[in-house]
Amino acid sequence: SHFVKGGLDSKYRPRANFVAVQHSDGTYARYFHLRHNGVSVKKGDCVAAGDHLGISGNTGFSSTPHLHFDIVDVLPEDTCCLQIVDDVELPGVSAAFSANLASIPPLKLEVIQADPPDARTPLNNVDAVRGKAVFIERGGCSFTTKVKNAISAEVGCMIVSNNQDGPELFSMGGMDAPISFPAVLISRESGAHLR
Repeated sequence: SHFVKGGLDSKYRPRANFVAVQHSDGTYARYFHLRHNGVSVKKGDCVAAGDHLGISGNTGFSSTPHLHFDIVDVLPEDTCCLQIVDDVELPGVSAAFSANLASIPPLKLEVIQADPPDARTPLNNVDAVRGKAVFIERGGCSFTTKVKNAISAEVGCMIVSNNQDGPELFSMGGMDAPISFPAVLISRESGAHLR
């Protein structure tokens, strides 16, 4: 519940405070646009019908205070995690255009920083990143540009570190078709750990 603002600028799309409740059938109910510091439960809490989950607000892509509700069978936040050599797991969200992670056996790849770090131009270190996991910083250009430059460099995996503080994770978009390798977004804090 760390997001403070809301509005109709596209930058607010992934910045809605929310609660996700897992049901006994495995589906999730999601409650979006909760007020800053308005979430009343914490991860792992058991809740029942009628329990207070939070306070409606105006965070994220929102013009007025309201509650957005949906039911999904998977949370983007549960689509992947990166297992680092020192046994630290970093949560990530698979890109909408990523290769299907369920159909790929776990990869063990060296992580190499992109040059330039935001991959806004063709990579200067193609030989170093070919077949490896390329680490790219968010910002500077579209996800589409980052992906095209990663494809040209023949990387084995693409890890994008968010440029916003906090646990803001979402499924990157922008490509018309899936790519042949995994692509994930991790938080800025996870990116700092990975560096």
